[in-house]
Amino acid sequence: MVLEGNETKLKPAGKVVIVLFILGCLAGAYYLFVGRSSTHGAGGTERSTIFSNSPDVEIGIAYGTEKQRWLEWAVEQFAQTSEGKHIKINLIPMGSQEGAHAILEGDKRINAWSPASSVYKDVFLQDWQVKYSGSPFVREESLALTPMVFVIWDERFQAFRQKYKELSFQTISQALQEKGGWNTIAAKPEWGLFKFGHSNPLQSNSGLMTIVVAAYSYQNKTTNLGLKDVVDVGFQNWMEKL
Repeated sequence: MVLEGNETKLKPAGKVVIVLFILGCLAGAYYLFVGRSSTHGAGGTERSTIFSNSPDVEIGIAYGTEKQRWLEWAVEQFAQTSEGKHIKINLIPMGSQEGAHAILEGDKRINAWSPASSVYKDVFLQDWQVKYSGSPFVREESLALTPMVFVIWDERFQAFRQKYKELSFQTISQALQEKGGWNTIAAKPEWGLFKFGHSNPLQSNSGLMTIVVAAYSYQNKTTNLGLKDVVDVGFQNWMEKL
């Protein structure tokens, strides 16, 4: 099972939708793993029996840590339901790619994977098929859609915008080439060099998404980024400077 989404500030209605979805998934897991026992009665008819004294079931969810606060809240809400009293939810904080690698290595603690986004899903699926064949996904849902954003101190943003008009990958690239740093950009030598940072794209979904969004931005596209766009010499030179 893949549960996808990024960190977001949810309104009460959004929280209700998410907890209802998680309740549904976990109740279904309870039914499949604990509550359903098929037996045959007279005449070969099949009947199902719910055992009230069945042992508790543990379900492990590997999740991107940006969802920690509301996942913990959802688990608490689920624990108060009748189904939740028979199921123990183990939240396993992992980076999105870390979780994918753990699943590929056979980490038996993980029953559901909730990465920060779906950007790494295709790579994970390909790796799974090479190693095991078939698909690891029983079901997948998008929990939330959130934008990637630049974060910058307001004072520096105002100075940046005064010179470059907008904050974008193109203007960030220009600012990074300023040899005088903030002194050239805003007559603020005490701010030092202009710097741009993102997480490691080989370890972090947000880092990988940053590179992907930068490529889309350079090619002036919003969909269908292809290999031709990535190996483009102009893009390669621009990305190296960035």
